[in-house]
Amino acid sequence: MYFAQPGAALITTQRQAFRWGYGHYLILGAAAAVGAGLEIGIALLEHHSDVSGFTAAWIFSTAVAVFLVLAWLLQSAPTAPAPPAPGCTPPSPSWSCSPPSPDRPTSPPAC
Repeated sequence: MYFAQPGAALITTQRQAFRWGYGHYLILGAAAAVGAGLEIGIALLEHHSDVSGFTAAWIFSTAVAVFLVLAWLLQSAPTAPAPPAPGCTPPSPSWSCSPPSPDRPTSPPAC
C-alpha cells in the first residue's frame, strides 16, 4: 500500500512536499506504536504484563489502524495530476508518451 505509487510523482507543489515530508513523522510514530503493541502482546503471552488481553489487542489494532489511515492519506492527498509533457496524450490514467519520429508526420498532442 505504501509503495503503490512513487513518492516523487505525487509531489508537484511545495505544500504537497511539506505534507509528504512531515507526514512521515506521523507514519514513523505509528510504526513505533505498532512495535510497542507487539511488545505488549508478547509480554502478555509470557505472563509478564498486568494489562488485559482486550487492552493489548486494542493498543495493537489502534496503532495498525492509525498507520494504515496515515499511509492512505499520504498516498491519496495530492489529487491534482501533473500537467502532461509535450508529446503526451492523456486519454487514460496510463499516458502514452512517444517522441516524434522522422517517419511519420508530427501532429499536435491531444491534451
